[in-house]
Amino acid sequence: MAQISDLIRDSRLDTYFLPDHRVETVHAYRESDPTGQRRVVNRSEHWKREKKIGGGGYGDVWLEKCTSGGQPNCTFRAVKQMTVDLKYGAIDYNRELEAIAKFSHKRYERCFVRSFGWYEDGDQLFIAMEYLEAGDMFSLLYQKPPLPEIDAKEIADQILEGLDMMHDNGFAHRDLKPNNILIKSHPPNGWWIKIADFGISKRIEEGNVPFSTVRGTQGYIAPERYGLVEQGSEYATDIWALGEIVFQLLTQKPTFKNFALLAKFMAQPDIFPCGELVKLNVSSLGIDFVLAVMNPSPTERLTAKLALSHEWIKKVTETAKTPMKFDFSKTSPMNPTNENLDNPTEDQFAAWSTLSIRPKPANKIPGKALQEETLLDG
Repeated sequence: MAQISDLIRDSRLDTYFLPDHRVETVHAYRESDPTGQRRVVNRSEHWKREKKIGGGGYGDVWLEKCTSGGQPNCTFRAVKQMTVDLKYGAIDYNRELEAIAKFSHKRYERCFVRSFGWYEDGDQLFIAMEYLEAGDMFSLLYQKPPLPEIDAKEIADQILEGLDMMHDNGFAHRDLKPNNILIKSHPPNGWWIKIADFGISKRIEEGNVPFSTVRGTQGYIAPERYGLVEQGSEYATDIWALGEIVFQLLTQKPTFKNFALLAKFMAQPDIFPCGELVKLNVSSLGIDFVLAVMNPSPTERLTAKLALSHEWIKKVTETAKTPMKFDFSKTSPMNPTNENLDNPTEDQFAAWSTLSIRPKPANKIPGKALQEETLLDG
């Protein structure tokens, strides 16, 4: 890997693999005695791979079980595995490791999936994370009827809190989508969601750097990334993606079924599909919020902080409500196969895959990690 920061180095796990290579992993710790009886104790954790629970353009995710030496209330974990030496060059994962280490701090962990550290084996990089059995927000798109407005509002509030933390610390997520919003709890126990997957996150320097390529996932990419409007900040692209997520939670439909409609919206903002929200009795404040975070102009789009002050979000309370009961069994990471589920949203986004927007692969740079990210999730 490329040179790493102290923050990343300190989160590295001392690791060795048992003979059943990569299926059984052992981490060695030298730490203070939690009982206070001894200055230093040696401890080891043994983890065994159970099954694959996810995957995409940036790697695979495995469910692992602790077989001995684990901490209380930590029987399972999720491990993201990535190849760091691809055909067209090495991807620099320092960016993701830095973001994960940063936002696993207790100050932020209520909003982000917590990491327990990282390790590597040859050309493979592994990131150990907390396992959230309830699955991801994408599973909600399969539910009938759509999510009640009060629930969508609460979820939006929590996502915005996380984005505000990221943006205040100089990070943009750049691939916000339902698959990267994981569920820690849901009604009747109340919503608690966490932002995950910093695979193409970026620390923003002063000033705006031109977008060198289209990054993100089709259907959630802001129009400025396609060059349809003037360039704005990287943060504004996160806010657009949030608006798309909220619209889908409320309607189970994408705002724009294809690129042509998105391009038309840039020229004619009055064609935004507010009618879909009106048909489902979404409040005027809710509609105004969606329009404000999906403003065609990135410079006029609400920031995360301003969005948190929007009247629709400010009305999020802990007052009693009648929660819907969702069946998460079909899309939980414990049952990750979704091929047989009816998913109109996914079908509608499929049309975007025909766009010729993927740049040619960069040439491999010997001895240097490639600084550009993996492109669109296909």
